[in-house]
Amino acid sequence: MPGSISSKPLTPEALDALAYDGPLGASYAKERTVFRVWSPGAEAVRVRLFDTVPPRTVPLARADGGRVWEATVTGDLDGVYYTYVLTHDGKETETPDIWADACGLNGQRSMVLDLSRTDPPGWDKTRPVRLAHPVDAVIWEVHVRDFSMDEAAGFVHRGKLLAFGETGVTNTAGDLVGMDYLASLGVTHIHLLPVTDFASVDEAAPTYNWGYDPQHYRIPEGSYATDPEDGAVRIRELKALVAAAHRRGIGVVLDVVFNHTFLRAESAFEATVPGYFYRRDEDGWANGSGCGNEIATERIMMRRHIVDAVCHLARTYRVDGFRFDLMGLIDIETMNECARTLRQIDPDILLYGEGWTGGLSPLSEERRAVKGNTRQLDGIACFSDDFRDTAKGSVFLDTAQGFVNGAADADCIRAMQEAFCGGVLREDAWADAPGQVVNYLACHDDLTLHDKLVLSMPDADPERIARAERMAAALLLLAQGTPFLMAGQEMMRSKPLPDGSFDHNSYRSPDSVNAIRWDGLTAHRGLVAYYRGLIALRRRFAVFRLRDAEAIREAVTFPEAPEGVFAAKVGAFTILMTPGGTPYPTALHGAVYADSEHASDRPLYPIDGAVTVPPYSVLILREDR
Repeated sequence: MPGSISSKPLTPEALDALAYDGPLGASYAKERTVFRVWSPGAEAVRVRLFDTVPPRTVPLARADGGRVWEATVTGDLDGVYYTYVLTHDGKETETPDIWADACGLNGQRSMVLDLSRTDPPGWDKTRPVRLAHPVDAVIWEVHVRDFSMDEAAGFVHRGKLLAFGETGVTNTAGDLVGMDYLASLGVTHIHLLPVTDFASVDEAAPTYNWGYDPQHYRIPEGSYATDPEDGAVRIRELKALVAAAHRRGIGVVLDVVFNHTFLRAESAFEATVPGYFYRRDEDGWANGSGCGNEIATERIMMRRHIVDAVCHLARTYRVDGFRFDLMGLIDIETMNECARTLRQIDPDILLYGEGWTGGLSPLSEERRAVKGNTRQLDGIACFSDDFRDTAKGSVFLDTAQGFVNGAADADCIRAMQEAFCGGVLREDAWADAPGQVVNYLACHDDLTLHDKLVLSMPDADPERIARAERMAAALLLLAQGTPFLMAGQEMMRSKPLPDGSFDHNSYRSPDSVNAIRWDGLTAHRGLVAYYRGLIALRRRFAVFRLRDAEAIREAVTFPEAPEGVFAAKVGAFTILMTPGGTPYPTALHGAVYADSEHASDRPLYPIDGAVTVPPYSVLILREDR
């Protein structure tokens, strides 16, 4: 494309026509570094290098027919921080590089970095975890600080990435916690709440935040590193976390937030190409995220930025999956391009997200990556809020009841049967294969499972709560689809507040509310063992991990049962539950693998003849053949 770009403001459509597919950011080599910026409408671009005092400035020149700005700086710049100064409409703005792979404290300066020197010991042996199918996964969602801030556990690197690599850590009773515990629990993946750079905490003196306030999509968060001022440390320590998980056969899923940024007019995106990277509506900034802005994922260079980001994270950190926050604000084409390119890196990578938006969006419904469009998504699963709300009641009303906590009428049981099959059997189902469905009871957001049960069952004694917990666990871990657990769910995790209520939106609450209380592992040893047994049962018998709707239709049936009783046949297994509180007398022949006290992947005891399933109980039996 000969000539220069017009100095007049360019529309998003005109900028799309000037899209660039070459390298961007700082391309490092020991002899030289090439800086490239995509900003066709800029009048001038300079790079400031902080290897001298005062910093030196190097102008960039237009290249590739004016689509990109470029400069080559000789010498070894490894470890040098830099910013860009862009001129638009005669005004200069200094900003970090949106395509940078590293940054300094609080993300204010980008960093040239030789990534090869960030490899921790043994990194060359680290490989992603392999699964034959997404339904083989059992996912455990955790926040980095929550994992290790509890003073009752002896972590050295409390609140840091390195805590995931610590071994031999115990609680006050001497029970192993941390990754030792997770390896014994049997989960296949840990899902990390956002660990890419977010802007809502001061990395030098961090307070608590979930991290859904993105600033740099490609760079780890510094508050989780032992030295946030050295941009190489956060990269090395995130790699060390992944390596520690992989050594135990556990995969790592990153929670990524491509639907908005913490800043909008002051963001690095807006400074680089004003008016391009964000959606606008008649009121100005579109706000389908509920956070003040939303990213225009459908624009060519924003789509490229997202695809480049996930591919960089997958290659650099060898992670095993991605969870997309408010995926409904990302267009289907962008999501499918992510899936296509990621599977070239790792054919078994896990991909799932929230199949909804946070509010009204100008992105048309037919283009959104939402539950209703799941069939258009290339092997990307959505969370099943149907399973969640049917099992325990709506998250939008604390006292609402579901299957396990008081609403087990005929309609609820019928809905639970459908959810138990991954929802794929309904004519109006939003998914047509179990691999498109992620079942869950609780996550970081809303009430914990335990707190929801307490509030929705005000007259229940602890035994009744415990039975509801076990019934919910059996539903989740034996249902078709991919099961997803909130960290600590298996030890009755709670988020109590000083006034006696429970925190259902603890995104910036203190560690006293959010931290996993590892002594709960001992206090609720029986429930933890129950989850461990159910996970082992699921992983041993493939009938609980069927891979297509036809196989589910053949293997899963629901025999007639009295009102208030849930009865299912899953291959050779009979599953009976009495959520309605009425005992169920019946006759059975076979080996029990789970009741309301114990669960295992090996037979617990035989039944041959009459048996009564007690109120609020579970019985899982494999029939004699």
